[in-house]
Amino acid sequence: MEESLIDDDLVSDVNEGDFSQLNDTIYSSGNFLKLEKDYVYNSSKDENFSSGIVIEKDNFVIDGQGHVIDANNQAKIFDVAARNVTLKNITFINGYDLDGGAVSFQDEGNVVDCVFSNNHANWGGAVSFQDEANVINCVFFNNKAEYDAGAVHFAATATLINNIFYNNNATQGGAVVINDRASFKGNKFNNHYKSNS
Repeated sequence: MEESLIDDDLVSDVNEGDFSQLNDTIYSSGNFLKLEKDYVYNSSKDENFSSGIVIEKDNFVIDGQGHVIDANNQAKIFDVAARNVTLKNITFINGYDLDGGAVSFQDEGNVVDCVFSNNHANWGGAVSFQDEANVINCVFFNNKAEYDAGAVHFAATATLINNIFYNNNATQGGAVVINDRASFKGNKFNNHYKSNS
């Protein structure tokens, strides 16, 4: 049997980028970006992005096409400073920050068809919204907040449609905390934990 001439490590490197590369890809794109590979936080290259890649384009859309962004439990993934940004079809894992472990939105924003897993923060284990928010067809599991909102913290009006929340954990609000009006439709909440310890 012939040995493969393909180096598995090399293939992995080709199919995977770091946060510095993702930042460059975002800033060189127009208002719509399709991700073509996975991205992983690299502590030796990405220290400038430990608080998240800042998105400053209004009405910007990122379609992850099912790709994974892994923060390695060392960083936030996106700090969205622009208005009406949409993140869709992306898997966010192992994010860590004080507010919104994987993603924080400073203005109105949308999250559609995304998965959030194993993210950790003080408030909003996976995501934190400071303004109007729409969360649609997403899955949140195994996210944790030390204080409020194991999965998502909403500071303003929230719309949640057809999401699944499973096994998220916080001192207050195992899955979500909403500080304003909310609209719910077709969401499922299972196995959430609140702890006073």
